[in-house]
Amino acid sequence: MLGPLVCEAAAIATAFVVLGRRQVIPARRIMVTRSRPWFAWCHLIIAFTFVLLIPAAMVLWGTLRGFGLLWENFVLSREILASLWFAAGASAVAGVAAWGLGAAARVPQTSKSAVSPISKSAGRRESRAFAGLETGASKLDLPSAGLETCGTPVSPAPAQADMKYSGSVVTVGCNVILLAAIFAGLLGPLVLSLAVLAAVQLPGLILLRDTPVPLVLTLGLVLLPMALVWQRVLELTGQRSGLHLASLLRKSRAVRELTWRLGTSRRFWVMVLLFIWAYWDLTASSILAPIGMTPVTVRLYNLMHYGQIAALSAMTCASFAAPILLFLVALGTRRWWAPP
Repeated sequence: MLGPLVCEAAAIATAFVVLGRRQVIPARRIMVTRSRPWFAWCHLIIAFTFVLLIPAAMVLWGTLRGFGLLWENFVLSREILASLWFAAGASAVAGVAAWGLGAAARVPQTSKSAVSPISKSAGRRESRAFAGLETGASKLDLPSAGLETCGTPVSPAPAQADMKYSGSVVTVGCNVILLAAIFAGLLGPLVLSLAVLAAVQLPGLILLRDTPVPLVLTLGLVLLPMALVWQRVLELTGQRSGLHLASLLRKSRAVRELTWRLGTSRRFWVMVLLFIWAYWDLTASSILAPIGMTPVTVRLYNLMHYGQIAALSAMTCASFAAPILLFLVALGTRRWWAPP
């Protein structure tokens, strides 16, 4: 157990050090010939045929023959529900950590390069105005515009200093927690699941051994790095001006649809992607699933050892159809849960 964990941690630490240098290597130009597109298209068509088309046709043909048997005895209902619950919990953990801790851990840019031209021009206008006040005060022969009569010079309020200090402490704490969670998620589902399995054997955590908490937490940590990547992509490609203008309009169905298309739908599809990754996870589910709540991927994997049969094909199609049906229901009812 300790050997794989140390090797994985060393690999991740090396990746952090290498990527932290931010070395940019210029790309070399590749001469594109006419034979390259034809070769790429032939490779794509052959891969699509043998990897997706033929297996999908076999599964669908088996589904047509085994659908009646599956309808009479739907044995996967409990496993599908368990997988849906696990995926929902894991995607929620990853989403809350990415958007919650990510926003709290963000440090404002205070360097000169981060200051916008508007703020620079505003600062120059304020400095000129302040210089004009000093000149006017000297011309009026006032004692430094009344500043000397105020006693001690103006200094930041202690309350503001305490707020800044507490804010910096919270930011540093969130950064530490987020980095630790990212490091744990980058260990991978196998090493992280073994570490969590060893942790829940301890006297203080043994009560969580037969609960969904270890599996949901592990899947959430595994999904967290990718959730942070998508959260950053949404920030860089978001339409903040359009969302701000939509928030100024009168609330109506058209405004709600506009808000959905500009902002909410993007986060929704990211959560859908995280949900699918957690739903079809096999490694962590086979190690940390509690007794009586076997995920559907583990059950299908065990049945695949007995060969390809019609009932197994029908079970596979039912497992694919369950999350799709859930997403369609969520899209159809978004006017009740989507923010206005």
